[in-house]
Parts: sequence; structure tokens; C-alpha cells
Amino acid sequence: MNLDPPEQSVITIQTGWEVLVEKSFRAVHRTVFLFLMFGWVLPWEQILNTHLIFLPLVIFHWQLNEGSCFLTNLENRVLLRGISRQRAQGQFIKSLLRSCFDELPPDSTVKKWLYCSLYSSWTLSALRICAFHWRS
Repeated sequence: MNLDPPEQSVITIQTGWEVLVEKSFRAVHRTVFLFLMFGWVLPWEQILNTHLIFLPLVIFHWQLNEGSCFLTNLENRVLLRGISRQRAQGQFIKSLLRSCFDELPPDSTVKKWLYCSLYSSWTLSALRICAFHWRS
């Protein structure tokens, strides 16, 4: 016989402001993520140069911020979510993966996939910049 109290489900009701803020953060986060992953596809040399500099800075930022993204931390702080940085690690990436997979792979696999993809994206930008200069 189970004597533990029944688990209570917590229902959170967001105000219109909270929904707007959360959707705004998600839109900015997705835009940054898409730029990091696919910035190498864009045809302008200035954008490729920006991508080449911005991507390593983001990775460096993650390292300095205990593996957590500033945008995730800011979103959690603005929406008054008491989420530790440890739990916030990869929160955005995991939310994207949840929309694609029933079961998420382990964090170590997600991290390897992410870094491999970002390093590949950076390499493609570098090669495209070299191609711009070789054509001139």
C-alpha cells in the first residue's frame, strides 16, 4: 500500500505578456540558431565574415557560462523561472529536438551532434570566404 501523498500536477497559466515574451525569446533564439547552422549558405561575404567570427564567440560564451546560453538564462530570469544553469544547459536545443523525436538522445550525444554541426558550419563559411578571394 502506497502511503506517499499523491503527486499534484502543477498547472501554470501564463499571462498574455508572458506568452509574448516567451515567443519573442524563441524567435530570437531560432534566428540565432539558424544563422549559426546555416549562415555559410548566405551569398554575401560580409555575412560570411560575421558568421566566421560570431560562431566561435558563441561557443566560447557557452564555455564561460557553464554550458548555458545567455538567451536561455535571460528568458528564465525574465519569466521568473527558477531553473539552474545546469538544468538550462541545452534547454533550447532539446526543445527543438522534442518536436522531431519521441525520445531524446542522451545529453552527451546532443552535445556532440551540436558541436560537430557548428564546426562544420564554420568550416564551410571559411571555405566560402576563401572561394571569394580565389575568384578575385
